[in-house]
Amino acid sequence: MLNAIHCTDYLVGNWIAELKRTDLLVNTVLVLFSDHLAMRNTQWDVLMANKKQRKLFFIVLTEEYPRVFGQPATPFNVAPTVQDYLGISGYGTLNAGVSCAMERPGHGFRLDQK
Repeated sequence: MLNAIHCTDYLVGNWIAELKRTDLLVNTVLVLFSDHLAMRNTQWDVLMANKKQRKLFFIVLTEEYPRVFGQPATPFNVAPTVQDYLGISGYGTLNAGVSCAMERPGHGFRLDQK
């Protein structure tokens, strides 16, 4: 299991580096999102020992927006966030989610620039 994780990390990292090196992130929004947490596997004891750190992975990469979302979100926030990055407006709250990319009073999201 750990070999698969390390291999995936290596391959995705190289792929993103190549996208940046060849300017393929220009006018591109790259979204990486995990749709579920790991099920029981050979590393289950390690996962359970770090239960508070088990979170869905959601990152949006563009050439000009290296951002960290400062508050927790849910899968419902993925579509509105991606629409924000694509410049699509007028969606309101799509499927009960709101964009993580915009500060919205009352929704508890904060964006920290890095």
